[in-house]
Amino acid sequence: MPADTTPTPQDSMPRVSDDWVGQFPRVEVPPESLAFFKENAPWAYTMATSPDLYSFLIPYTLPKVDTENTLLRDVLRPAGSIEHHICLYKPAAALAAKRTPYGEVLAIYALGSQANGYQDTAHGGIVSVLFDELLGMCIGCDKDVIAMTLEIKIAFKRRLTTPKVVLARGRIVKEEGRKLWLTGELVDGDSGQVHAVVESLWIVARDGSARLGYTKTDKGLSKL
Repeated sequence: MPADTTPTPQDSMPRVSDDWVGQFPRVEVPPESLAFFKENAPWAYTMATSPDLYSFLIPYTLPKVDTENTLLRDVLRPAGSIEHHICLYKPAAALAAKRTPYGEVLAIYALGSQANGYQDTAHGGIVSVLFDELLGMCIGCDKDVIAMTLEIKIAFKRRLTTPKVVLARGRIVKEEGRKLWLTGELVDGDSGQVHAVVESLWIVARDGSARLGYTKTDKGLSKL
């Protein structure tokens, strides 16, 4: 059976601002996520409401128009694997080590029990997906290109129990020609303990720059 690519009504488009972070429009953090974080993870609520961090649109939260982003949008999120997910951008000028042209992306994930491998333990494959999504966001925030994962190396440091709200941080560390190197870590937002770290190499596509494929309208975003 062919995939259902019927667009969701325009009114379900996220409310966006006129400001963009690279390829992504800035958006308000969903109130239901703010309420969840305030009750269950105060550190995440503090981050989500910080004026120094820019909340931006996560592409898979857009209405379905084709088969892109189906794993996250249609499988993991509805199943309760990812109950809440927001992305924040810290500009390079705000970083402690200011000798870099790249900013940092902070992704806050509320993982449910449907993300498990072993009992009450997040599956390593889920962690890999979260890292890959995070690093793609890093490129989208700092580079106007399409890029794909060439290599990804993950070291698992500590068991990640569920349900749990966790923080992922990622950034570009080097570029050379069409190659981009990135690093990141998945940490406990309260204690700072590291659950996993990632190193990854991406390759920029030859066919030019990238955009979301949406344009801003008075109702939000509209597919180009």
